[in-house]
Amino acid sequence: MRVRKLLGDTERVTFGEFVVLEFVRQGRLDCDSLEVLRHAFDDVVGDGNDTIDRQEVARFHKVSACRQRYATHLRRSKHLPPDYALEAALELDVEYLVLKAVRNGWLAGPSPP
Repeated sequence: MRVRKLLGDTERVTFGEFVVLEFVRQGRLDCDSLEVLRHAFDDVVGDGNDTIDRQEVARFHKVSACRQRYATHLRRSKHLPPDYALEAALELDVEYLVLKAVRNGWLAGPSPP
């Protein structure tokens, strides 16, 4: 029942929903992870239309990679426990995270006009 709430409320099942259901059934994906993914998707969507375009997906992946890299940086340079470092990276505003990534050389700075 918990999985059903996360997928949607129509009687039809999309291929993506079918894959999710099968992964849960096979034990490859647990409900807690699925809920985290659903919240991440909802954060990316923002406009309530329940779809995202490829640019939004690419941006989400880049931001996630920066957060992971920053968490690794915090673990190594500040000797923080992994969970705490990741939580700190997740709390950062995206613009501040990008500024940190540019400053540390993980991303190229903006091109001059």
